[in-house]
Amino acid sequence: MVKPIGKTVRLKNGSAEHRILIAAREEFVDQGLKGARMQAIADRAQVNKALLHYYFRTKEKLYDAVLQNVLATVWNVLREQFSKNSKADDIRSLLRQIVTVYIKTLEENRDFPRIILREIAEGGKRMPMLIESFVSSFGEIPLKINQLLLSEMRSGTIRKVKPVHLAINVLGMCVFTFFAQPILSKAGERGVVTIKFDKKFFHDRIESIISMACDGIFKEKTR
Repeated sequence: MVKPIGKTVRLKNGSAEHRILIAAREEFVDQGLKGARMQAIADRAQVNKALLHYYFRTKEKLYDAVLQNVLATVWNVLREQFSKNSKADDIRSLLRQIVTVYIKTLEENRDFPRIILREIAEGGKRMPMLIESFVSSFGEIPLKINQLLLSEMRSGTIRKVKPVHLAINVLGMCVFTFFAQPILSKAGERGVVTIKFDKKFFHDRIESIISMACDGIFKEKTR
């Protein structure tokens, strides 16, 4: 089992171990753990297969190392951004902070949702660790959400809402943006839809998620 998430593994760019991790990440995203082949990873990394076994011994250990590194990268960015933007004192501002941080972080790590989806599809035995790491990335955000929701429900600003359902709805809209991207890209190639996943798209996506979430809980659509 992969260890709890800590610091990102930092390797010298261009080193054999660094190239192996990058190549393995690409292979696992494309093929999943079951479909990935050590020889294919070696070919991508331009090293011999024996070197993979020297560094990581088995495909499972290499997968754990890749997953560890990917998660640490994403979670550390999330923690850093939440720490820098922790002054929101109303629910709309807090939702904007959460959505913006998650969309921008995942925009820079677009293969992250795909490797997680692969993990789920192949049984998800690492999911308890993933969930624990996911929750810890929020820091004090869940408590702050709960406090702000209770305060605004008491004041009559928003409808009665359960924090857990609001969190699932908002984060689901954020993450599914990236789950859907490969599907929509393929549809675009066939002329079914035309979506360009650029900065404007992700800016519009942030505004759309915030609007939908707030329209669902505020008694008036504008404040």
